[in-house]
Amino acid sequence: MNTKISLCAAALALVLTGCGGSDSSSGDNGGGTTPTGSKITVIDGYIGNAELCFYEGELSSTTPYCYGLYTDHNGTAYVPEQFAQHNVLAKVQAGLSDDKDRIGYVTRSYEMVTRPNSSVVTPFTTLAVARNMELNDLASELNLDETAVSGDYVAAKSGDSEDAVKAHAFARSLVNELPLYASDLENIASELKDASDDIIEAIELHDQSQGDLDEVDFVRDENGDIEVEHVISNLKNYLIGNDATWKMASFNHYWNEYDGGFYDVSFNADNEITIKQAGFTAYGTYKTEDNVLSSETDFGGDIEISTDEFIYTSSTIALVVTDQGDIGFWTNEDLTQSNGFEDQDLEDKTWYFISDDSNTSTAEPTLLTAEFNSDGTVILSSDKFEGEWTSQWQITDSMLEILDEDDGDLRFSLLVNNGSLMVANDEEDEFWLYALTQDKNLADNIIADWKNTQE
Repeated sequence: MNTKISLCAAALALVLTGCGGSDSSSGDNGGGTTPTGSKITVIDGYIGNAELCFYEGELSSTTPYCYGLYTDHNGTAYVPEQFAQHNVLAKVQAGLSDDKDRIGYVTRSYEMVTRPNSSVVTPFTTLAVARNMELNDLASELNLDETAVSGDYVAAKSGDSEDAVKAHAFARSLVNELPLYASDLENIASELKDASDDIIEAIELHDQSQGDLDEVDFVRDENGDIEVEHVISNLKNYLIGNDATWKMASFNHYWNEYDGGFYDVSFNADNEITIKQAGFTAYGTYKTEDNVLSSETDFGGDIEISTDEFIYTSSTIALVVTDQGDIGFWTNEDLTQSNGFEDQDLEDKTWYFISDDSNTSTAEPTLLTAEFNSDGTVILSSDKFEGEWTSQWQITDSMLEILDEDDGDLRFSLLVNNGSLMVANDEEDEFWLYALTQDKNLADNIIADWKNTQE
């Protein structure tokens, strides 16, 4: 996994012990010396590379102080004494922060908070602040043991605490309801209360009937109903699925066209891989470690050895960084069954288009920002050019059209949409692929990971 390091502000160098943010740090804040200050752990599961900031009073009326302090891979950092009486803000960034409950990076950004002198930052401490209540009262409301709600519920599971298992399942599920910015918490306190009630009820019902709470999340769908989703915590199990066949393609136009577009990949429990591509079938072996897939495949006597790092995983979409400096798109969805774009997907929203702008085999990662307005205009900007420009947009026969008299029109066909990430291709040239997200952290960090593979 790529190492992320943030440097402390120079003015604080003499009074602070150092910065975290490295996957290889071990709770020493990256400095190799004995850490000082109060230990604090950021937990959904244990969250690595979460940035910690500090503030006094209400978050809605103050600016938190951030200086580049990140948690290590175990979710741990040390709070300097001068901030001991401050509230703590934890910024969890998609594509950068990692959750030990899952493979790859966190797939959506959110923030959590806790009051001074707390040893943890969790969805429970966040909910208590949002609803202006004490943790013991929250525990009583949720019918969970107070020690599980107020502390490290992951560690408490080792003592066979049933309430700790339920608390962990609740926390994993509630993060899907937490806002991008913690300053919005007080505005959605009632919605969080409703979500909490629905989640804890679903947990109780599921526990009574199936009891595999460590393996599932409870997620509200677009209608507000609770759905059960399996936690993606093991790459091999994820790839095998229910005898899943994955369709995969490169974001690089050259290689996508060379490969003839999408090809099928399947895995079995005996570490065997089968690839079907343009009427040809290849066989090989594979192994997984954390979020990395290594494979060796025989293409008619040509042995291909490859390594793919899974940086984004969901039940239907995966994005991988290849050892060739490319981004690969994987899906287990039927690509002929997409419902296409709809106005409400885009109107009055900002989407970030991730693509490879290269016509050669060498990738050129590119990020296009599109602000879609209800009057039919779209404001565009690119990391390749300065400034912004305005075009028109519309949905025609489920296709997204961006109309530009000067540079030519663009037409996108939606391939798959998991609710937070969409993948589309160019209607006129199917080998151009685009990943669309509303999470700027996710977009920026995918681009950064992609560029890092080319260094």
